[in-house]
Amino acid sequence: MKKYYTSILFVFLLQIINIDFSYSFQDNIKFGKVPDSYVEMVNYKDDPEAEALVISNSGETAFIFNSNSGFIINYKYHKIVKVLEKDGVEYADIIIPFYSISGRTDRVFNIKGFTYNSENGKINKIKLGKENIFEEKVSSTYNLMKISMPDVRVGSVIEVSYEINSDLYNYMREWEFQEEIPTLWSEYKLETPEYFSYSQINQGSLNYKINQQTDKPGRINFVSNNKVDAGNATRGNITNEAVDFINKNYHWAIQNAPALRVEPFVDNPKSYGSRVEFQLQWVQFPNSPRQNIASSWEKLGEELLANEDFGRHLNRTKIAKNVVPSLIGNIEKDQEKVSLIMDHLSSKVVWNGKRSIYPSKALDKIWEDGNGNVADINLLLVAFLREAGFDAHPIISSTRDNGFMNPSNPVMYKLNYVTSAVKIDGKEIILDATDRGLPIGMSPLNAINFKGFVLSDKNSHWIDFTNSVNNTETAMMNISFENGKVKSEVNRRLVGYKGAQSRRNYIRNGEETFLEDLTSQLKDWSINNPTFENIDNRNLPYTEKYTLLGEVGMENTNTHIYFNPFEGNFLSENPFKLESRQFPIDFIYGSKFSLLCMIDIPEGYEIEEYPESSIAYFENKDIQYSYMSSTPQEGKIQIIVTYQVNQTFYNPEKYKELKNFYDLIVEKQKQMIVFKRIAE
Repeated sequence: MKKYYTSILFVFLLQIINIDFSYSFQDNIKFGKVPDSYVEMVNYKDDPEAEALVISNSGETAFIFNSNSGFIINYKYHKIVKVLEKDGVEYADIIIPFYSISGRTDRVFNIKGFTYNSENGKINKIKLGKENIFEEKVSSTYNLMKISMPDVRVGSVIEVSYEINSDLYNYMREWEFQEEIPTLWSEYKLETPEYFSYSQINQGSLNYKINQQTDKPGRINFVSNNKVDAGNATRGNITNEAVDFINKNYHWAIQNAPALRVEPFVDNPKSYGSRVEFQLQWVQFPNSPRQNIASSWEKLGEELLANEDFGRHLNRTKIAKNVVPSLIGNIEKDQEKVSLIMDHLSSKVVWNGKRSIYPSKALDKIWEDGNGNVADINLLLVAFLREAGFDAHPIISSTRDNGFMNPSNPVMYKLNYVTSAVKIDGKEIILDATDRGLPIGMSPLNAINFKGFVLSDKNSHWIDFTNSVNNTETAMMNISFENGKVKSEVNRRLVGYKGAQSRRNYIRNGEETFLEDLTSQLKDWSINNPTFENIDNRNLPYTEKYTLLGEVGMENTNTHIYFNPFEGNFLSENPFKLESRQFPIDFIYGSKFSLLCMIDIPEGYEIEEYPESSIAYFENKDIQYSYMSSTPQEGKIQIIVTYQVNQTFYNPEKYKELKNFYDLIVEKQKQMIVFKRIAE
């Protein structure tokens, strides 16, 4: 076998023979020629609630050889969307992420587009201009190309196409066949030379309209210049050798894909949609040994820790040495140290709402500026904790609205969030300093996405996103009747996410706006004497007290008062309304709700009837509900309601049982207390 020197000049001529993909829907729609029927379209009869409709979404991926730079991956995209409702206008804003990692880059180019509108019986075609295309730098490795289509309104059709050239072979882009809106046709074609081997991960329950794989012969002509030493001169011996290869062609298409709509207690519908993902397994060029590429999360973690734009930031920060020693002083308890560091950092550096696994700038500069993205803040937290002597490490993850991390497919573009892990008393706890309202040991709700990956020089590992803090709500209501109205003295004690949300809103918006929001939520009541406790201490229960006055839940006749203390309150309606469900049910976190309701019998009335006590369980007490009623003393009715969720995740097969279970709870909550006027 002839040996090729590094000076060989490759001229790559792919001669693909007899490529014959099946006829597809997309063949009817050429760029710039959307049929008038789609522009005139008013609604989509198969989904009347759709705010927009993907008419066609097509992608083609192929490998191209360049004699100067070698192989690159070329992605071509073409998408057509019909806007049906006002809320559908947002689908005219297109965001394209692109990356630059370890010297390898994506390049977005050849962006073209049109907006089609029907006006006075004619089709008006507006061209996408450069002024509608923006590039946003999120970090040194992650950027966004943003496209805002011109003159979009209800009834518009938008069409956009673009290309991406990339030498990020390890991270071939996935293809999603389903979106939040219905799709008439989604099609993807992939061509890979035999020198690159990718595994495929197919997900979703929809059947393919087209699912083809064909091997086609091709040929590469190598032109080589082998230098020969001939005394005082060096001669070039040019040879031409043809190398045959197999080009693998894949073609997938799905027709009439339903919308991935948000349902109650579902993390991210896109996580369950039909898609195909890829992972590079190995590369082998002619006359070269095979390079096994298949990565792992451990290997990806090593790369990140060594990366100039990630791990090395931790070693360069000086601010931790300047701040932490004087901050913790002589405090001995680890829990107190962590709490103090968290409070100080989250009050000094405010989260700007942006997510990324890469810091936007040097961590010392973040401290100086007082704001940063999630990686900025939580990598600072890791640095502070290490300076305080803790075993702390960054956690990379994907938020709920970004989709799952696949343990078998380590891909960088699936990551958009950083938290931190610290060991306290031998237990590993997840910390996040972006939210001042969260107790120590809790992650923001959107960050809880099953698992994250802890990056460590010695032992990178998976960690479950579970909380070390229980989520409880305890409420007391003392109810009486005055002048034909209901008076309810309320005392609520919230631990966990509900308390964190209230605390966060109070801190962010101030007391006046917070009260306005509370009044809006309780719009049928007048609120008197409100007080709020433990606003500034995230580790104590958030508590609110107030008195309500109104007629909610009460019906008064000449002879009776009918009263339901839970109307418009806890579980007054079933959150599960659909007859069937395609996604799992995910309550995200376990919780417990307890309500003690003490009701004074109205003056001049007596009890005619009140609901009986009852207890209900779902399966093995995974969800528990109890309604205990009694008359503990003369002139009073006591009702104690408890509701507890222990098991948080259920497959869709359990949906009907769950729906029926919640129907029972709601019916119980609707039962009335009946007071009868005492005859004079």
